[in-house]
Amino acid sequence: MVKVTAEEGIMWTAQGSNNKADNADGIAMNKIWDKGVLCQIQSSVWSMEVRLEPKDLNMNSEEVPTFMRLGTKRLLPQQVRDEFNKHIWNAKSSAKKYGIQYFISNSFFIPFGNMDKLTERINKERTAFYERLENFLTRYAPLRESYLEENDSYRHILEEHYPTSEVIRSKFKFNVVYYAASISDVSLGDIGSAEEVYLEWAVGAANTLREEARDVADRVAKRIADGTDNGKTMRPVQTLLDRIQKMDLLGEDSLLNATKALANNPTRGTAQDLKKAATKVDPLYVRKVLLD
Repeated sequence: MVKVTAEEGIMWTAQGSNNKADNADGIAMNKIWDKGVLCQIQSSVWSMEVRLEPKDLNMNSEEVPTFMRLGTKRLLPQQVRDEFNKHIWNAKSSAKKYGIQYFISNSFFIPFGNMDKLTERINKERTAFYERLENFLTRYAPLRESYLEENDSYRHILEEHYPTSEVIRSKFKFNVVYYAASISDVSLGDIGSAEEVYLEWAVGAANTLREEARDVADRVAKRIADGTDNGKTMRPVQTLLDRIQKMDLLGEDSLLNATKALANNPTRGTAQDLKKAATKVDPLYVRKVLLD
């Protein structure tokens, strides 16, 4: 694996096998990297909780019924943790918006046309995450004391569990990895061969985009038929056009041109033409474009 680190916590990697036979098997499936890369957001946030013990409930361990599971006790309000998670959720939502869920765990395929927008949004959330962390650490002592005062009758079972600031710092992480992996190197277990899973993913991604196109065409046609079309009617068409230009793995001119035609001249006829162009794809055609 070759790694190039642009800055701490943001990494670009290129992964592949040095074995010529492996590379020969995977070379066709690597055509996808001409269109984009994978993005994986690796994160962690301090739970701000510890396990509830029987003694906290004035019980011995043998007094806890076998059907009962003790939960946790919070060391700080849930809202404090949620504020950190918000930045991670926003970043992952952006990856979902500008990419396609990949079959490698927690990874999104990001077309090159969307990379600038995505990296801008992820970097914004990542910066805010670490700024929040520094602010939190400066307020940690008074926050802790305030929480203990609010729960003064339970101070004796909470106070001992608060870690030091440095330990807390180590429990927060927001890293981003952009990478391309040789499909032949990916372990897929019992779910099928790499080629089968790759093809299924590509067909699914293409069909999802075409389903969006048919839905937009239906909505525009209905508004035109009802006489309720206005400026807002065309917003989904412009969004769809941008998505097709940047996220259609097959690069079909017929789909793109039909979407442009609807955007330039919204009629029931151009809406119907888009539906015809957005039919489900033939897996054999997908194989020809992305594999053969």
